Amino acid sequence: MDYTPMAGLHFEVLKEPRPVDVPAGTIEIVEFFWYGCPHSYAMAPLVDAWMKRQVNVSFTRVAANLRDGFLPHTAMFYALAELGVLDKLHLEIFRAINVDRNLLVAPDVQAEFAAAHGVDKDEYLDAYNSSHVQNESKQARLKVESYAIEAFPTYVVHGQWRIKPTHFQLPENTMEVLDYLLTQTA
Repeated sequence: MDYTPMAGLHFEVLKEPRPVDVPAGTIEIVEFFWYGCPHSYAMAPLVDAWMKRQVNVSFTRVAANLRDGFLPHTAMFYALAELGVLDKLHLEIFRAINVDRNLLVAPDVQAEFAAAHGVDKDEYLDAYNSSHVQNESKQARLKVESYAIEAFPTYVVHGQWRIKPTHFQLPENTMEVLDYLLTQTA
C-alpha cells in the first residue's frame, strides 16, 4: 500500500461506536451486502480469500434488507444458513443473479436453484418460511437501519469504523483499508 488510509476519505469513524460481542483480542467485522449488488459480487471472492488469512477476527455477514424488494434474498441467505449449506452456495447465488441473470426472487425459484445444488426443495421452503428465518430477516433490517447502511457492500470494523463503496475505487483497496483498521484496534 502506497498510502495511509485516512478517516473521511477511505473510511468513516462512527459518531456513536457500537458495542462488540467478541472475546478479548478478537476484532469484529460486519459485512452488509446484497446478492443483487454487482459491487458485493465483485467483493465476495476477495473477502473470502482475505478471511482465510485472518486470525482473531470474527466476521459476520448481514444480508441487507434495506427495503422490501431485498427481502427474498435476505430470507434466502438465512434459510441456507439454517440448512448449513450457505458457505457452499454463497458465491453460486451471486453468480446466478449477477452473471446468469436468474434473479432468484420467488421462493419456489430459489428452491429450484437450491435443489440444483443438492438441497431438498421442501426442506428449503420450510426453512425459508420458518419463524427463525423471518426473525433473522427482520433483525437484518434493524441492523441496516441501526448502522445507517445506504450502499453495498459496507463493512463495519470493531464497531468503530465504516467502509462504504464510495470510499474505494477498486475492490482491492477495501482489503487494504480493512488490513489497516485491524492494526488500529490493538
